[in-house]
Amino acid sequence: MGRMIRARRQAAGWDQESLARAAGVSVRTVRNIELGRVRSPLHESVRRLVGALPGGASAASSRLHIEVLGPVLVRRGPHPVDLRSRRLRDLIGLLVIRAPHPVGRDEIVDGLWDGAPPPSSHTLVNTYVARLRAEIGPGAPLLRTVSGYRLDVEPDQVDLAVFNDLFDRGLDAAGDADHRRAAILLTQALDCWRGPLLADAGPGLARHPVAVAAAARRVAAACAYADAGLAIGNFAEVASRLRPLAERESFHEGLHARLMLAVAGTGEQASALGLYAGLRERLADELGISPGQAVHDAYLSVLRQKSAVVGWPVAQLPGGTALLVGRDAELRRLNGLEGGAGPVVCVLTGQAGVGKTTLAVAWGRQASERFPDGQLYVDLQGFDPAGTPVDPADAIHDFLLALGAGSEAIPSTRSARTALYRSLTAGRRLLIILDNARGTDQVRPLLPGGAGSFVVVTSRDKMTGLVAQGAHSVVVGPLAEDAAMALLSHHLGAQRLGREPAAGRDIVQRCARLPLPLAVAAARAAANPGFSLASVAAELHDDRRGLDPYDSGDEATSVRNALSWSYHGLESDHARVFRLLGIVPNPEITAPAAASLAGLPPPRAAAALTALARVHLVDEVHPGRYSLHDLLRSYARELVTAVDTAADRDVALDRITGHYVVAAQRAARLVAPNRAGTGRVTAGHGEFRSAEQAVRWYDTERATLLATIRQAAADGRDASVCDLAHALTELFDRRGHWHDWVAVTDLAAVAAARLADPIRAARLHRSRARAEVWLGHYDRAQDQLAQALDRCRDTGDQAERAHIFRCLAWCMGRAGARHQAVAHARTAIRLYARAGDVAGKGIGLNNLGWQYAHLGRPEIALRCCHGAVALLRAAGDDNGAGHAHDSLGFIYQQLGDRVRAVDHYVRSVALLRRTGDVFHEGDTLIRLGDARLAAGDKAGAMRAWRRAFMLLARLRHPSSEEARSRLNMRPGGGPGR
Repeated sequence: MGRMIRARRQAAGWDQESLARAAGVSVRTVRNIELGRVRSPLHESVRRLVGALPGGASAASSRLHIEVLGPVLVRRGPHPVDLRSRRLRDLIGLLVIRAPHPVGRDEIVDGLWDGAPPPSSHTLVNTYVARLRAEIGPGAPLLRTVSGYRLDVEPDQVDLAVFNDLFDRGLDAAGDADHRRAAILLTQALDCWRGPLLADAGPGLARHPVAVAAAARRVAAACAYADAGLAIGNFAEVASRLRPLAERESFHEGLHARLMLAVAGTGEQASALGLYAGLRERLADELGISPGQAVHDAYLSVLRQKSAVVGWPVAQLPGGTALLVGRDAELRRLNGLEGGAGPVVCVLTGQAGVGKTTLAVAWGRQASERFPDGQLYVDLQGFDPAGTPVDPADAIHDFLLALGAGSEAIPSTRSARTALYRSLTAGRRLLIILDNARGTDQVRPLLPGGAGSFVVVTSRDKMTGLVAQGAHSVVVGPLAEDAAMALLSHHLGAQRLGREPAAGRDIVQRCARLPLPLAVAAARAAANPGFSLASVAAELHDDRRGLDPYDSGDEATSVRNALSWSYHGLESDHARVFRLLGIVPNPEITAPAAASLAGLPPPRAAAALTALARVHLVDEVHPGRYSLHDLLRSYARELVTAVDTAADRDVALDRITGHYVVAAQRAARLVAPNRAGTGRVTAGHGEFRSAEQAVRWYDTERATLLATIRQAAADGRDASVCDLAHALTELFDRRGHWHDWVAVTDLAAVAAARLADPIRAARLHRSRARAEVWLGHYDRAQDQLAQALDRCRDTGDQAERAHIFRCLAWCMGRAGARHQAVAHARTAIRLYARAGDVAGKGIGLNNLGWQYAHLGRPEIALRCCHGAVALLRAAGDDNGAGHAHDSLGFIYQQLGDRVRAVDHYVRSVALLRRTGDVFHEGDTLIRLGDARLAAGDKAGAMRAWRRAFMLLARLRHPSSEEARSRLNMRPGGGPGR
């Protein structure tokens, strides 16, 4: 065919350019066909060349050709058929894309009128078919069938059929890895297209499924052509041919991925990256999605062409000589972590100065062989008061440079950088240390893609959000004392530390066993070898100097500076709560107490403590209970003194002291609702609602309550001192804390004297007398009670006089003066009856019965104690009833009625236990054991004595020896020596 065309052209005296112009094809097409370079030339190109040659027109002059790959074009031989009506163009276009299949009348109506046909649409179809036949001319290949109309043409008469043929042959060649032949065939296929399919057709036809499929095949042909062209290195031609189609198909990722590779192949990597950026922004802005894997792969390929060659592995771990001691457990935990489908993420969390960075870097060096692709490190400055935390986008920028991406190849937005970072880290085995992170939002973008890498995050924040998503958490706490001493020995030398081990331990504890303050204190001692370690420890204990002894002169190792990183990132409420913790008398506090201290609603106070715990400015030692060590307290004191006025501090101390006074009064009312001026139970305190809870609250808050009353006394809050001391009386009694009782009433007596309040003074003298009785100091107790009566003489307070006489009866009975005790008890009962105090009368009757029991008058004693039980039950006084049952058990045991004795002792123990009366429970258990033994139940006796010993030994009370002697009882039945 090529030789025939060349011969006829030469015979006509034409050159290749003249023939190309006459046929409407390129000179290159003429040349390639004549030289046989095109093994299967395009039918349309050959037809045009033959028709244009002299003598060739007669063969092709009557043949119909229809083109739909662009605007609809119909030719009869070389002459165009002018289809001026759009309906006619739509009709022939529909028939062509559906050929060789018939098209039904309804389908024609939908295609021509896009779902909104006129009433006469079916009649109009007949009209348009007739007009189309007339326009095409004689022998029009438009046939009527049973199911519709069909266009009867040969494949080479329709450009769509020619395209499909060339496309299929090109794919076959590509499948055979014949990339050059595939490129030629697919080039010819793409040349069939003059624009969009049916470019001048109506919208209904453009949306026809066959039309959509044909357009998709054009894009598929372009992608297949690009693959073949890229394989043989035809980068410029591929880029030139893909650009126009990519502009039209602005969201087709496969097309754009190949265009990026082609453009990069020409050496224009920056332009290729620009194509990626444009596609990514269009996808995000208009579709809300990110580029898919094909585009990412192409992007990475471009980057790797552009990036400088980087020597692997990258090694960014910081230097330094910090010593790691006492972290074997944490190192084992890190070594044992394994990942799944993604990277291993481990959060090392702990307070300032605990050594998180030292641990992370030391482990990174030890484990470096596990990460052949290198180590990345960034200080995220999450708690740096000197500046803002590092933006993750900036950290990723630096990581991308370290991983080999050129600066011009790094996207400008965080999301694009994150995507590129994850792509570059996917499949690598990297150690990535994210040091000093502020929170999870700062960390998440920095997590690598794929499995194999290991991320260590260090933070004062607990990163609960990250842990909830699968990250491992390792809490780095203070060093064990031995490890802290080893660290101190490293700095000072074993010989110097060996001379003053006690002072060394004091330094360790004062530094809260934290490596940073220990290192600073040790450095000061090492720089002054003439200083004794005791003098260094004393310097650390000087509250007037605050954190000055821990100032190293270097911001990087200053304890104050390190703590400030956590403080300055707090919200205002949270910062204020932390400062105020510096003035509370005890290092532990609950959320309700913090609410009172700061004058905040409880939910806001709880949120503040949670926030402080999250950055390790306090420790949550138990759920809802928080503590801060000496260094943090010193820092908080510095801050509250510098930031808050003296008036504000005084108001806060008034609130926290008042909180404990109210709480202790509530507890006293619950454990002794009818006793000693505690009053009736009112609205519940937030921390407890029952007697058992009140006693547990006291046990937990005992140190805080004692510290509070000492500070209140020192500050001259006299009314609070007296009221808190009085409220604690019943709690001291329940728990047997006699020495605390004496110390508190000593402070309160001074406060009461300053107040010149006789009622408060009388109560405190009586309270002190009770403590003295328990300690066996009966003369002192009588002296205190005499002073109490003296204070009451002018007040007319008959209830308080009744309490004093009841206490006198108890004191005299314990001292052995039983007849005097009976007289005082009767006076107390008379005063209680006059005052209408049912519970008081019941307690007085029990006291009187107890005295008669010891005077050998069991009948009177039984009447008194049974009456006491009835009165106390009526008054709802379980504790008083428990004491009365104990008296009845004792009396029945004297009478030899062992069954009733055991029964009343058991009831007594149950009631005393319910009201938290530990001492009296233990005391009664001893007698219950005796009664059980007398009844022949030695096992029951041993159980009672064991519990009695446990309770009394915990109180360090001498009565515990009674229980011990019974537990050591010889088989014969007598007590052991």
